[in-house]
Amino acid sequence: MRPFDEKNQEDYDAITERINEALIKIAEDNELKATIAEIVQLANVHRNTVRNRGWPKERLKAIKEARLLEKEKKATQKSDEKDLSEKLTQANKEILYWFDKSTENKELYESKQEAFLLMRKARDSYRAELEFTKTQLKAQQQENERLRDLINTVGKE
Repeated sequence: MRPFDEKNQEDYDAITERINEALIKIAEDNELKATIAEIVQLANVHRNTVRNRGWPKERLKAIKEARLLEKEKKATQKSDEKDLSEKLTQANKEILYWFDKSTENKELYESKQEAFLLMRKARDSYRAELEFTKTQLKAQQQENERLRDLINTVGKE
């Protein structure tokens, strides 16, 4: 091997290393564009150097696809979050609706319970009054019987 071949190989390897480092930076940082121009700027090499090698172009294509998949995944997550947020809002509204219904029914039950207790007291009061009236009626009937008997005995004499 000639001395220039060794130096050329070292240069080639060093440039390859710089291109690899540039590709790693691009893959890790979404702010950096996935373009040959970005590799050229980061690796400090000529555009033709990158184009002639070929494989950096393939790696850029893979990075772009990965970014697209990540973007779609984030959009799906946002959509899922939005759907879940809407479902949570709907669930909260439904809970409030049923809570209000429950409160209404509780108030209705309590008012009906009060009315029932008042009716029960009135019923008991009317029963007591009825019993009292019955005993008075019975006493009056007995008094009428006694007076009839008296009139009958006086009228016979």
